[in-house]
Amino acid sequence: MRIARALAIAAGLGLAALTASSGAQAADQGGVTVDSIKKAGVLRVGSWLQYKPEMWKDLQTGEIKGFWIDMARKMAADLGVQVQFIDSDWDGLIPGLESGKFDIVLAQMAITSKRALAVDFAKPWEAVGLSAVVPADSTCVTIQCLNSPDKTISTEIGSVDQDVKKAVFPAAQETANKGHNDGFLQVMSHRSDAFLTDNVSAASFAQEHKGAVKVVWDGVTQPFLEAFPGGPALPKGSLDFARWVDTWLQEQINNGTYESLYVKDIGWEPALKELMLQRGGYPQ
Repeated sequence: MRIARALAIAAGLGLAALTASSGAQAADQGGVTVDSIKKAGVLRVGSWLQYKPEMWKDLQTGEIKGFWIDMARKMAADLGVQVQFIDSDWDGLIPGLESGKFDIVLAQMAITSKRALAVDFAKPWEAVGLSAVVPADSTCVTIQCLNSPDKTISTEIGSVDQDVKKAVFPAAQETANKGHNDGFLQVMSHRSDAFLTDNVSAASFAQEHKGAVKVVWDGVTQPFLEAFPGGPALPKGSLDFARWVDTWLQEQINNGTYESLYVKDIGWEPALKELMLQRGGYPQ
């Protein structure tokens, strides 16, 4: 009996060890590494090319542009590989990582605990916040006014916008869009009373369409509706690559490349002090 019991315990321990080993191997196989990217000779970047000026496609020239795009090109060059941009619907970005379609998602994705259950995140690349875009002639620019059953708020499907809408404006109606520009157009045509989006694209659109819209909760004259860090997402098990990305991004901040590309693509200086605090470092 004792021998049989000992053998059973040993078998159980062996099975547990084998299961743990298999789990570790599965995690390794599911992740992306610097070596795997170098061997493939290409960095596959998933993005949502509707988010001017962060990442977008010029429909006249076909050129892919934006701050996150230029940073991806610099990353691939430093890795010594080609870069491939793969356009996706916003709600297809995380499934694309899970299925192995992308090596990394660069799309100003908000880093949240819910998303971290499905993907790994590197440290933040951009300190941004949620603003509201309203018609230029609107006098409804308070939470109390917009949080009403006779008001309609536009959001983007699968974004933090929808979470904030539910939390801050629960009484208002919601129009959820797959296209980023749809929210702006609905506000301009007065079909929506507000569009929730990040402060960078909001400010850029307002500058480009002067007199058509205005931005509230912009983080300058008013606090954001919600401040959040945007960062790269990677397949689960890619912590080795995430650590390299963190180190690489810090070098781009230190040598001035980050600020130079940001000013070129966005049009104003980045919030480096806030970004460095979010990354766990000292302000610049």
